[in-house]
Amino acid sequence: MDVCRLWLRLGCFNVGDAQRRAARLDAELAERGWLAPEDVARARAMCRLLPGSQTQLLAVCLGWRLRGVPGGLAAGVCVLLPLALALLAASCLAARFSAGPAAPVVDGALRGLAGGALAVIAVAFWRTAKSALTHPVFYGFAAVSLLMGYALHLKFYGVIIVAVLMGIWLGQVRPDIFCPGGGAAPGAAAGSSPWRRAGRLGLWFTAAWLMAGLAVRLLAGPEALAPRLLNFAVRAGFFAFGGAYGALSFISDMSLRLGWTGQDQLALGLGLAGLGSGPLLLAAQHAGFAASLAHPGGLAPMAAGALGALGMTFGLFLPGFYVALACAPRMEAVAAKPWLRAANAGVAAAMVGVILKIGLLFGAAVLWPQGLAGGGPLDTLPLVAACACLLLSLRRGAGPGLGLLASAVLGVAWALLR
Repeated sequence: MDVCRLWLRLGCFNVGDAQRRAARLDAELAERGWLAPEDVARARAMCRLLPGSQTQLLAVCLGWRLRGVPGGLAAGVCVLLPLALALLAASCLAARFSAGPAAPVVDGALRGLAGGALAVIAVAFWRTAKSALTHPVFYGFAAVSLLMGYALHLKFYGVIIVAVLMGIWLGQVRPDIFCPGGGAAPGAAAGSSPWRRAGRLGLWFTAAWLMAGLAVRLLAGPEALAPRLLNFAVRAGFFAFGGAYGALSFISDMSLRLGWTGQDQLALGLGLAGLGSGPLLLAAQHAGFAASLAHPGGLAPMAAGALGALGMTFGLFLPGFYVALACAPRMEAVAAKPWLRAANAGVAAAMVGVILKIGLLFGAAVLWPQGLAGGGPLDTLPLVAACACLLLSLRRGAGPGLGLLASAVLGVAWALLR
């Protein structure tokens, strides 16, 4: 119960930038005498190499260290639950009041939030570029990633596969660039069987996926979009390298092709998720809500939207639980593998181009809602909100929440004064 309470509290109140959140977690664990900062640092090093939300992956790994598999599952659920429920409530309220007397105010707040999300993307682009582009060759990775994703419209997983393969190859050619200080990974403990453990966990998680898919299909009916969203989200979760931005790029590509939801809804989801203290990967939950709301099948639209949001969340985070629990017993060996570190260096550099692509797509959808091709007018409110959010987000130690809240308030004031 103590583990659950800790992760619930961190899921609710762990605000600020990444460094401040990490320091708070280290202090909480050290104060209780549960884990030393060195153990947390090793878990973080491994989580950087895995697909999914870093917040969720770290919670699962540390929960496993404290209480085994049940502790890992409980920690991962508890750190996600507060923001997931709050985001679902916000999506329902926005849909409920998008028509009627309150519609202009709600529309102003949502447009302000979408503009603030552009500032969040800009800050993420700057920080990722600063940490990942440490050598001229990595600039090439970022440029090629942008070219393949934005100009050539290559799917996100194609970009990731190319970055992984190039990273592994160049890591053998120039290990001093791609895995500095790398050596052979520590050997496994005697009698350990990582493949057998991964296989057993895979069977359990496959069963959970199939049962969830069957339940959603029975509730929503064969014509609804929610079952397809869940299956799609599981695939996106396995390719969610780079956390929220990798998954958003994957979802953006597929949504654009299939017409499920617009880029503006994804940007709005990022703004809503950034208001809380949980992982930004939950931004995709709002996209699932909006897509199911528009394609309810035999359900009431609001019920279909809620089911689509929950299915999207379950599918996106299920792979993270699997890979974290499968790798947690060997976190030192995983984090030390030179080829994994080289692949991760290539992916991190490619993510700079991916984030820039997302910013361009979301910016065009939010700032020119009628489309650039038709010569539609620039929407001034999201632009002003983005500038305000950017100024607040650049403060030292500040997370995105304060800037996004200011963007929403600015949108409400804009609507009331017009």
